[in-house]
Amino acid sequence: NLLVLNYEDLKANTQQVYERILQFSGIPISTSEVNTTKLVRADDRKHFRPLQNATRRYLQEFFAPYNKELEPLLGPEWSVDKLGW
Repeated sequence: NLLVLNYEDLKANTQQVYERILQFSGIPISTSEVNTTKLVRADDRKHFRPLQNATRRYLQEFFAPYNKELEPLLGPEWSVDKLGW
């Protein structure tokens, strides 16, 4: 079995995604185990450097056939076009 999660969902609904992971893993849900009021990633992007266009194109071309294979398995919400990759 494979559980695929969207990082944006994790940021927006941490508790819900956490419970989904527990349910998928067969672990009993206990809301007292995790503090979801903290940010998932406290990152001010001070070291952020944009991806170079040449690198982005290379990665898109390299992963295109693999992404195409994954689309039918993951569903339309994970399509390359929808994600903007």
